[in-house]
Amino acid sequence: AGICAYQAWEECYGSKGNLHRLEEIYFDASRKIKEKEKREGKDKKEERERREKKGKKEEKWKNEEKGKKEERKKREGKSEKNKKRNGRRCKRVVIITNIPSPYRVDFFNYLQRHTHIYEIHILYAAHNEENRSWEIEEDKMRNSHFPDSYTIRIPYRFDTKYIHISKGATRILKELQPAIVVGAEYNPTALQALRYCLKKGIPYISWTDGTLHSERGINWLQRRLRSYVVGHASAYIASSTKAREAQLAYGADAERCFISFLTVDLEKYMVGRTGGKKDTVLKNNAGAESVKHAGGEKQILCVGSLIERKGVDLLLEAVKGIREDFILALAGSGPEENHLRKLARELGIEDRVKFLGFLSREELKKEYAKSVVFVLPTRQDCFALVILEAMCAGLPVVCSRYADGAYDLVEDGKNGYIVDPYDKEQLCGCIRALLHDEK
Repeated sequence: AGICAYQAWEECYGSKGNLHRLEEIYFDASRKIKEKEKREGKDKKEERERREKKGKKEEKWKNEEKGKKEERKKREGKSEKNKKRNGRRCKRVVIITNIPSPYRVDFFNYLQRHTHIYEIHILYAAHNEENRSWEIEEDKMRNSHFPDSYTIRIPYRFDTKYIHISKGATRILKELQPAIVVGAEYNPTALQALRYCLKKGIPYISWTDGTLHSERGINWLQRRLRSYVVGHASAYIASSTKAREAQLAYGADAERCFISFLTVDLEKYMVGRTGGKKDTVLKNNAGAESVKHAGGEKQILCVGSLIERKGVDLLLEAVKGIREDFILALAGSGPEENHLRKLARELGIEDRVKFLGFLSREELKKEYAKSVVFVLPTRQDCFALVILEAMCAGLPVVCSRYADGAYDLVEDGKNGYIVDPYDKEQLCGCIRALLHDEK
């Protein structure tokens, strides 16, 4: 026992064991010190980089703000110099709408470039909606403002409704101090603007695309809000004859109710036509050419989102009765695509239907150029600008009676037909008549 105890003591506290233990302690301490120094150095470096990055960002932000202020002063100076006519200072007009759509942006840009007595600003309730895939030309979005907002998504049977709740619209109006405000529709942003105008004594103009048919399903509160806006507006702008009928029904004064038709930039969709009677050569502004041979397959074109509201299922059922050679081209995408593909198979016309998906403007112009008839079988549309696009391409149209813009664009029997899309025989007959019409 004594020998064992001595050996244990010698191993732990003897000179050899003690030396090894000291070496271990030293190296362990040195390693920890180096790790600590490395970690502290890294933390200091990161902190220094963070401060430098923050300083650069603040400096960049200050320079940007300074540049914006200088640009704003320069612009305001030019406005005061160039936008005076007959000794009067230019009036500032604010137009309020939901989101930047290509046709609206083109229209607003045209107004801004062609008026000299008004400085026009556009206040958008939101940047976009998830069911839109539009291409917007950013350079045309002059004097555009976007308040902070959030969106409520309400699914309906035929479509999805998006309500944008703006939190900073009144603040922007206070900064701009407009002489006139034009508010599109009856959404929360327009209501905020109307209250601001009533408080400040500023004329408010109510602008709408909505019709009695497109708004037939609204509830009592929505009707009350429309009557409230119309009752307090100084004047009214309707996008169609049917939209004006709706404003009058909500109580608008007929003498102060004007029509400004919804439109697109016509030059962008123009398609020139040349060639003989048998073979027709189409050439659009993008340089696309196609030849349609007499007796060959003729293309029927339908443009729109693949949702139930657009009535593409009604069109598929109608074209089943066409015996002539044709191709039905569907330009657009949406949640109903799989259902429509299945329906085409069940109807036995799968090989005659092309699903093109979403197309850019230039791609769409090529499809207009390749087509002989345009069909819009919609169950509901406030206006339907695609009718106008098709007419720019020189196409005859077969249009649903539920596209309210059709009554301002289509002369029944001259440049197209207005039909009931639920009447398959009528829809099929009009398409067949235009496929055979050489004029």
